[in-house]
Amino acid sequence: MKKHFLNLSIVVFVMLLMSAFSVSSAMALNVGYYDMCDGQGDPAQVNSINIAGHTPVNLTDLTAVDLANVDVIYVQNCSNGSYGAEYLSRLADIDAAVSSGKRLIIHDRYVSEGGPAGGLNSAIQGLEDHNGGVAGAEAILPGGAGFTMIRDFSDYANINIRDNTTLVTNGPGGVLNDASLDGGNYSSHGYSVAGSLPASANLILSRGNPDEIVTLSYHYGSGCVVYSTIPLDYYLGGSGNNPPRDNFALIYAPNVVAYAAEGCGAPDLIVSYLPTAIAGKVGGLIRRLSVKYRVMNQGTDGAVASELDFYLSRDTALNAGDVYAGTVNIPALAPGAEAPLPYGAANFLLPTPASAVGTWKVLGVADANDDNAESDETNNVVSTGAVVMGK
Repeated sequence: MKKHFLNLSIVVFVMLLMSAFSVSSAMALNVGYYDMCDGQGDPAQVNSINIAGHTPVNLTDLTAVDLANVDVIYVQNCSNGSYGAEYLSRLADIDAAVSSGKRLIIHDRYVSEGGPAGGLNSAIQGLEDHNGGVAGAEAILPGGAGFTMIRDFSDYANINIRDNTTLVTNGPGGVLNDASLDGGNYSSHGYSVAGSLPASANLILSRGNPDEIVTLSYHYGSGCVVYSTIPLDYYLGGSGNNPPRDNFALIYAPNVVAYAAEGCGAPDLIVSYLPTAIAGKVGGLIRRLSVKYRVMNQGTDGAVASELDFYLSRDTALNAGDVYAGTVNIPALAPGAEAPLPYGAANFLLPTPASAVGTWKVLGVADANDDNAESDETNNVVSTGAVVMGK
């Protein structure tokens, strides 16, 4: 989105306070549910989809045609010794679906480790890993090459919250804390190694060691993936100690579905405050542009630091005929946060006023350098009222 048409000098100053904003949930989506052991959906998955406010769709296969009819692919593996043959045969279709914008959830009992060719029995035979060995659990995940998953039961009944800012821990099913999922029957079948995961991954739940990740998410193409070593099918089916059985089935599971449905916590940056700019004279010409501004993250995940660009435009749309005025830096923003507070202010000096003579609107362009993968990339531009520049 970055477009610089004229080089202009910038003088910026910022004021800070604090604020909050709540984000409403999205409309109901089609959630396809599937169990690798059954080759179709498990009826026990339906309630968690309903609690999340979405529409259950039983998937009897995972071909491109089947996946075209759903927004979220909600998969569980009930086997401790293998992955479903049908699932493995559809990996290319699943990869393409997620890359194009679908969301994939996998709860995995097997947590295959992979290893050298001809080595570990727990590896997925016939699939190579990124080092030429036999692939493990990373092979069932779109974009999972390089991830390391370990099947391990040394801390199986301890699940801690590593990131409490997502819908997974505070969603339509309710609120989870560090004790909510503890004390179960082999509540996790291992973990993902934090250091092997993408830097941008959301590390949501862990074992006692915060680098041993139980539930995580990451973006892949236009979609996202949630992977967990929790044997969710066991708890959805009504088995296990209670608590935490109901906490898994009635709080955690609906929250995970809601989280995936909303894009696995994608940020969404908008210009939340941009009143009509003020033009001032320099050397007898109207060359100085003064703006006030504020940016909000109305998404469900944190946004990294970004840039807010300003343009002079004859209309309200950003196009090649617009005149670049300047840029200000916006800090990282948590979901619902705004900055600067109560607003920031910037002055831009036009060194060549003849090219900017006339009546213009000022455009503010959030995330102008595309630093964030947003849930909505179409709402970054806003405009002010008319301002006269030049002579």
